[in-house]
Amino acid sequence: MDPNTDAAAAREVLAADDRRRAATMAGDLATLEAMMSEGFTYTHFNGFREGREAYLGRIRDGGAVEYIALDRRDGQVRVFGDVALVDGLASMAYRLLSETEPQTVHSLYLAVWRRAGGAWRIEAYASTQEGE
Repeated sequence: MDPNTDAAAAREVLAADDRRRAATMAGDLATLEAMMSEGFTYTHFNGFREGREAYLGRIRDGGAVEYIALDRRDGQVRVFGDVALVDGLASMAYRLLSETEPQTVHSLYLAVWRRAGGAWRIEAYASTQEGE
């Protein structure tokens, strides 16, 4: 594969991930729906797993969570044709609406992206708490 193509694809994937994070923070369902594959799964740092509709439903219904910050650190992208893996460290600040104090979680994550119809769509996201 052409290293320049891989570098361009990696930049595209990171830009798509930035848009996904911004859309999540803003509650922008149209953008999230367009970016997620039909089979999208999200495995949270605590092991809770949900599919696309459940994830979007929590955001659509106002959910039980207010996202304060979603930051990616040290994201590394590996591109394999029309599939890209992004892994690294992430920080998420959020507040459960049933509580008054926000919480921050630092995690390791792996995101799987697939290019379809000229656009990168997220297939899966999984995270686990960062070790000591």
